[in-house]
Amino acid sequence: MQINRPAEHNHEVSRAGEGILNRFKQARQLMIINKEKIDRLIEHADQYLETEKELAELVIIEKTGRVFAASMSGLILVMLSMLVLVFSGIAIACVIAYLTGELYIGFVAIALLFLLLAALLYTKRAQLLSTPLLNLFIRMVLKKHEEGN
Repeated sequence: MQINRPAEHNHEVSRAGEGILNRFKQARQLMIINKEKIDRLIEHADQYLETEKELAELVIIEKTGRVFAASMSGLILVMLSMLVLVFSGIAIACVIAYLTGELYIGFVAIALLFLLLAALLYTKRAQLLSTPLLNLFIRMVLKKHEEGN
């Protein structure tokens, strides 16, 4: 037994199949377009991460260079100050020796003065040395950050 369907019914089925096929083709094209967009997005993200890495390296190099330069100039200033202190001490010791007539009295007096200064610096080292140097270091490292804001 065979069922006779009208030609209109076959035509409707054919149109429905074409509609499904067209929707499938559109979905496939959208998937291809979306895949291309995702690939470009991944490529841009890779480039962004590489640029961020290079920027971080440059910032670290700049901050390290700034700290090194400041440390070297500070070291040179300390060395020059030590030379001035030593030669001033010798000169003052010679003046005291001339006034007292005994060479050792002048040098002992200056040695005691230097010992007193060293003890004072030791007791006040956090207040006079550590905290100011730490603050200077922090300012140098954060200088670029503060300029940007």
